[in-house]
Amino acid sequence: MAEQRTVTVAPPEEEEEEEEEEFRSRIVQLLASARWCQLRSPIRWHSALPSASQG
Repeated sequence: MAEQRTVTVAPPEEEEEEEEEEFRSRIVQLLASARWCQLRSPIRWHSALPSASQG
């Protein structure tokens, strides 16, 4: 099988920055949704903690 190499040309810095911003906003959304789940189901999160904190 012949070896195929795809040459990727780096986009201009402006596009790269935009992509990074999009990536950051996605992470923020993920963190927010995770936080929301944590607030929605506190019982599950508290049960993960050591029993000493309950009493």
